[in-house]
Amino acid sequence: MEIEKQAPRILQQCRMPADISQMAWAAATLGHASPALFREIETRSSFLVAEGKPQEIANTAWAAATLGHASPVLFREIETRADFLVKDGTPQNIANTAWAYGKLRYDAPKLLDAVDEQSEILIKSGTTQNVSNVALAFAEIGHNPASFFNCLEKQENCSEFVRRAKDQDIGNVSWSLVTLGLASENEALLRALWRRAVETDASKFTSEALKQLVQVDVHARASGAELTPAPPGLKKRMIQAAKAQTNTGGRFEDDYSALLAQAGFKHEREVQFLEGDYADFLAIDFACKERKIAVECDGPSHYLTELPKGAKPNHGRENGPTTAKRRLMEQMGWKVVNIDYKDNRLLGSAPREVVEKAGGMGDYKKQYLIKRLAQAGVML
Repeated sequence: MEIEKQAPRILQQCRMPADISQMAWAAATLGHASPALFREIETRSSFLVAEGKPQEIANTAWAAATLGHASPVLFREIETRADFLVKDGTPQNIANTAWAYGKLRYDAPKLLDAVDEQSEILIKSGTTQNVSNVALAFAEIGHNPASFFNCLEKQENCSEFVRRAKDQDIGNVSWSLVTLGLASENEALLRALWRRAVETDASKFTSEALKQLVQVDVHARASGAELTPAPPGLKKRMIQAAKAQTNTGGRFEDDYSALLAQAGFKHEREVQFLEGDYADFLAIDFACKERKIAVECDGPSHYLTELPKGAKPNHGRENGPTTAKRRLMEQMGWKVVNIDYKDNRLLGSAPREVVEKAGGMGDYKKQYLIKRLAQAGVML
């Protein structure tokens, strides 16, 4: 794209937010990465968000997330004006903006609270995809809404959504419910969505949608929610999707496995904790099966990014799927200890004298692990 080559000059000359938005939208629609363009958009983010219309801002956020551009300045600015953007935006604008935050795993409490306040309008006036994308944002970020799912569960709203929704919308909302731990609280809604899913031709579900349904089935049953058994054809495809799930470790896990063994924590790696048809679907990084103790090494993908105004992005709290997995293990009787990758980095940058006093880096990290296990009530 010629625009990409001329991005610095063109963006600095833009006097209308719509021009910036249209270029971002075009790049994403064409699947053109355009890194130079989005670097320049970052420099104009304050102008775009202050002067732009909700649609222009939403389209730019959607484009950045679609192409995988972090754009922290843009998303920080959007969060500061969340109330205006949600109240003046259409359901499509709201859904695209929320989806972008969920896709990039940015914490957005102000935006999502504002979205939740508009639940009735969003559900009644928006498309089923709008509703689905907002549900995904809540779940990915791990932000439990006060009104959204309760509003969707109302009989007239639920019936209309189930009737009009595409198969992917059904999967997204169902997965979001169980990820947020709402299988029991909104069981009527979950059961209606599940009935629609099991009545659908199994061949229509993508591999990703089948994995969503497996998680819905697993989490719902662990929560005590009763779902209609999946028909043989759909169940077979769900089992195949579960078996195709891969669980792999890395250097972080290799190092900590050795240190845990040295500390006296006997364990196995990549331990399946589900039983029956979905036994291969999820795994624990390190587990002592006899004591039902799980140790999870959580890398960057397990956490959100905070975007405080006027500061660099911060390492944030764990995201929705990570919380959901721990909740599931605890419901099944496991004690779970989570090891944050950020702690590992901090340990690696500790002052030399501190490390030497502990007996070297290996012993220093081992002492940290022993302390973390003790804090969780795990005695070696």
